[in-house]
Amino acid sequence: MIIEIEPTSETPIYLQLMFQIKRAVVTGELLSGDTLPSVRGLASELGVNMHTVNKAYNLLTDEEVLIKSTKGYSVQVADKRSISDRLKEEMKTKLET
Repeated sequence: MIIEIEPTSETPIYLQLMFQIKRAVVTGELLSGDTLPSVRGLASELGVNMHTVNKAYNLLTDEEVLIKSTKGYSVQVADKRSISDRLKEEMKTKLET
């Protein structure tokens, strides 16, 4: 999965990150059970603050797009059945624009 952050965008970086992860899930680029990079690893790779990545991961966990391990060290894509139709519709609308 390639994530591209636009630092000069008016859209906050955590929202850019969330959108790109959601898009990857909906399009099948990320599959159920796929493990995402650690917060620190992704932050380092993107050159952003680790709290920004953590915020995006936490919000995606709240939306049941991602699940965290019981110890919180790994983050995986949730089972596709648990991703709501609302999310799929939200992403289709954004992808069409």
